[in-house]
Amino acid sequence: MRWIERESLLEILGPLGEWPMLESLIRSAMRPDIPLATLGQLYNQLSIAAWRQSKLQRGEKYAARAMEIGRRCQNQKVIVAATLNLATLSAFRGRLAESLALYEECMARSRFLPDELTRAKAMSNLGATYLDAGESRRAVLWQKRAIRKFAKQRRPMKEAIAWIGLAHALMESGDSASAWKACEKAEMLAEQAQYRRGAWDAAVTKAELLVQGGKLHRAAAELERARKGFQDLNICEAPIECTAAQIARLEGHLVKAQRHIAAGLKLARRFPVERARLLAEAANLERTRGCIREAERLDRKRLAILKRIQAV
Repeated sequence: MRWIERESLLEILGPLGEWPMLESLIRSAMRPDIPLATLGQLYNQLSIAAWRQSKLQRGEKYAARAMEIGRRCQNQKVIVAATLNLATLSAFRGRLAESLALYEECMARSRFLPDELTRAKAMSNLGATYLDAGESRRAVLWQKRAIRKFAKQRRPMKEAIAWIGLAHALMESGDSASAWKACEKAEMLAEQAQYRRGAWDAAVTKAELLVQGGKLHRAAAELERARKGFQDLNICEAPIECTAAQIARLEGHLVKAQRHIAAGLKLARRFPVERARLLAEAANLERTRGCIREAERLDRKRLAILKRIQAV
């Protein structure tokens, strides 16, 4: 019980992906006689276990229950942890303005978060959400803050994730050289932590940067390396398909580009930011074909998504 209360199992089972087991263990610890603050803490952990399995509705239910308990017993740690879960869930849902407000509330009350690691993760998530909302400068700021904290705590896996987030923000800011260096730093840390997904995320970002620089052959090789890496992890990623479509279009392989877009849109069903990016590439493809009306229709569809998630 004490292991669960101290969130030790999150640190042990989380990196292994054993979220269903963790959820089961937490539920088994929820006895009627435990203190309210502990019950709220367990509901927050249940929320994490649920959204890590992409069970967003269940995650929201658990976080709302934690919030209710925290307010009832006036426990700020439970309330702020629930706020952090709700911020993450809102970002997944594409409710960016709501997510940003909740993350900012967490930062304003960060003294109630359990430790520096949680604070650093919240900073990195806030940076990623600012980037999704189109605010790359704020994204850079928060990722740099998170990186400093992760480095101080010697958490190479978490630091690698933040460096990848920083690379994306720098790329959107137009600083390709610094973005490339951030990718290399992320790869080094991912290798140090044996975090394979981090290495392949960095490779996808490198491929995007190479496309921007017109180095299509190198971009295709980097992207294929990432694709094989993700396949070994049984993961399919919409950004891979989007970049592959862009490369194919620029090389004149329009049918191939269309296939990549279709595959990417299927993978991005629940992720509005990725879907909007794929629609932008689909519009570019239609312009290349000379189908201007269809391109304009896709642009309107993309803009509607961005307006809905308040990213414009």
